[in-house]
Parts: sequence; structure tokens; C-alpha cells
Amino acid sequence: MKMRDDYTCPLELVHDMIKGKWKPIILWRLRLGAREQPLFLS
Repeated sequence: MKMRDDYTCPLELVHDMIKGKWKPIILWRLRLGAREQPLFLS
């Protein structure tokens, strides 16, 4: 993954890190903030 050296905002860095087909899914899951893990993951 090629990344720039001159980011002006931390969100630009995050955008470059998660760009692609997974970005909408990741952002949708993060929209509510931290949540408890389901019991089956414990």
C-alpha cells in the first residue's frame, strides 16, 4: 500500500488506509462507537 507523507488531517490517513470495497462496511460498523463483543467471540 502506497501512502503519502503530507497528510493535513488524520482522517485523510484513515481514508487511505481503509479505502476500497471494505470502507463502507467498516464505517457502518463504527458509526455507533465501541460496543460489547458478542458472547461467542469471548
